[in-house]
Amino acid sequence: MTESNLSVDTTTAPVTTDAAAQPNDAPANFLDTLPESYRGEKCMQDYKDMESFCKSHVNLQQLTGSSIRIPTNDAGVEDLAKFYEKLESVDGVVRLPKEDDVEAVNKLYSKLGRPEALDNYDIGEIGDAADEEALAGYKKVAFDLGLSQKQFKSVLDYQMGLYPDESQIEAQMMADKESCSEALKSSWGKDYDTRIKDATTVLNQFEEGHKEALDQLKSASGNNPVLAMILSELAVSYKEKGTIDKVSSFDNVMTPAEAKQRIAEKMSNSEFKAAYLDRRSQGHAQAVKDMASLHIHAAG
Repeated sequence: MTESNLSVDTTTAPVTTDAAAQPNDAPANFLDTLPESYRGEKCMQDYKDMESFCKSHVNLQQLTGSSIRIPTNDAGVEDLAKFYEKLESVDGVVRLPKEDDVEAVNKLYSKLGRPEALDNYDIGEIGDAADEEALAGYKKVAFDLGLSQKQFKSVLDYQMGLYPDESQIEAQMMADKESCSEALKSSWGKDYDTRIKDATTVLNQFEEGHKEALDQLKSASGNNPVLAMILSELAVSYKEKGTIDKVSSFDNVMTPAEAKQRIAEKMSNSEFKAAYLDRRSQGHAQAVKDMASLHIHAAG
């Protein structure tokens, strides 16, 4: 065989690039890259690739670094001190102190809004009307209880609202007095002024040695129609007995109902009736005069 008869195929055989024809040792998913002991963990099921896993790990580390770890019961004094110090730096978080730890309690009250001193409580617009001694005591109680300015003012406003101010008291007294006068005028009619005068005369008989009590009673009688009526009736009784000679206006004091009752009483008295009916009787003129006066009052 000659060299010219030799035929050599120098064409390069085609290279197959089909993935199916190449061996592939890469895992089908991210979990397959993990050690077998971690693949079944529930927390690992959400990761689809290494990037998401790394990102989550970094976020967790950042969160852990800014969080406050609660010490266990075995923590030492130093660790507890660091924990409490870090806790106090968190806005809105407070530590409940022991009741006998005065310093810690005061620190808590300050953090909750209590003023630094009890004199720093602001009472607002009620200052002029408040009793200074009572207000000072109230501030002390509020401070000891740790009340904030808002709490102090709310309770103080409620307390002050339970009592009317001087203008309200005066207005109520005037209204009561007017109501009393109307009731007495309705009962006494035209004898109102005279009866009021006689009731005052009765009170004045006891003024010596009892002036303060008498002034209070006079004030009360002006707002109490029943008391005024009682005093007026006392004036009538004392006048009849002659024990009060200053009640000179008694003869003109009588309501129509009282006048009719007196007419009936006099006519049931045989001696008076005889004198009244018998013109020859020595007491006839006076009896007629008394009956005439009673009939005038009875007519109103």
